[in-house]
Amino acid sequence: MRKWITPMAALMLTAFLSLTWTVGWAGDAGTPSQSVVDAFEKLKSLEGTWKGTNGQGEEVELTFELTGNGSAVYSRYSVNGTEHEHDMATVYHLEGARLMLTHYCAMANQPRMISTSGLQGNALQFQFLDVGNADASKDGHMHKAAYQFLSDNHFTTDWTWFEGGESRFTATVDVKRVK
Repeated sequence: MRKWITPMAALMLTAFLSLTWTVGWAGDAGTPSQSVVDAFEKLKSLEGTWKGTNGQGEEVELTFELTGNGSAVYSRYSVNGTEHEHDMATVYHLEGARLMLTHYCAMANQPRMISTSGLQGNALQFQFLDVGNADASKDGHMHKAAYQFLSDNHFTTDWTWFEGGESRFTATVDVKRVK
């Protein structure tokens, strides 16, 4: 009987850890509020090409497209509409009760942000969750994002950069739909 205790304990521990990892990986369980669903639908409605300027006065282009059978929105940011060292991508999707974004930054890190309040009037705010390939307490990374939808064909977005644990600047982009 004693020979079976160790293998049985190992099997039970493996099963427990597998279940814990699977549940943990699933993310924030729950159903999103209507305002979170509305925010995701608003992001989906941005599908197309947008042009405008950033805070430095440079011409920028944002493209939005649906992917994953409509379960995610992929956005690409480029300066002057060409390949550039500051090109970036952001993917938005629902995860449990929240709206999540992962920003693939030109700084080669990947901050993740969430919105649990969703669309509030014409505004959408994301708060920092974590960051890949960086130490959030000291390395520079985008930490907050906010959208202001001025019309169906015009919006602004503000992205706040943190470094050394504090806000350093906010990058603003103002764009209008071109197609």
